[in-house]
Amino acid sequence: MTEIRRVRPDDPPVKALIDALDAFQIGLYGRAYCHLASIDELSAEHVEMLGAWDGEQLLGIGAVMHLPGYAEIKRMITTPEARGRGVGSAILAALEELAAARGTTIVRLETGAEHHAAQAMYRKAGYAIRGPYGAYSANHVSVFMEKTLAL
Repeated sequence: MTEIRRVRPDDPPVKALIDALDAFQIGLYGRAYCHLASIDELSAEHVEMLGAWDGEQLLGIGAVMHLPGYAEIKRMITTPEARGRGVGSAILAALEELAAARGTTIVRLETGAEHHAAQAMYRKAGYAIRGPYGAYSANHVSVFMEKTLAL
């Protein structure tokens, strides 16, 4: 049974997943096109991070940054063993609940153009393609998405 609970980005199993995500994304897109929130950024007061656990095994993580006017999903990753089991969708739903609890109705994210499974998961959850937002700029590797939450 998967349990979703708050985690700290500097906890060793969480940091290991963050490091794996960094290596994967940098290898795929190059550092210049990776928007990698650091451990310090993820530890800020306006960020909440969740992990999905099966007993003592961490299956995946994700974070929500509470920003003026919207929330942003960051650092979504599941372990290879957890893929296809609904773990990412469960984390995403829990992050949306955290955003809604603060009265946020707009949730945005940036994902990679080659992350087809992630894009499919986000579309299934109700996200739609949109243009760049915040400090992001248009490029050939980023896909920007948005969802309006019902409060």
